Amino acid sequence: VEERVAGYERRRDVLAAALPGPIASEGTFFVWVRLPDGLTAETLLEQHRVAVAPGAGFGPSGDGWARLSLAVEDATIELAAERLNHAFAGAPA
Repeated sequence: VEERVAGYERRRDVLAAALPGPIASEGTFFVWVRLPDGLTAETLLEQHRVAVAPGAGFGPSGDGWARLSLAVEDATIELAAERLNHAFAGAPA
């Protein structure tokens, strides 16, 4: 269990370092990120090839957020972090 938890923490930290704002992590293998205006889950998938769960699917308080899974390989998180960094950098201010 400790090894698995360490893996999730490592992946969470990779995402947190790549994104301009804080992420929300509540001790699960998911993290939440606030999407900048003009950036949607659909845009992330179609233009940046990163699949995230739209926060709105989890209720009204999820609007403007996306949920990402940490239950993937480290290499997948690293690639996603690079693509998310690029996507967030190109989002309108």
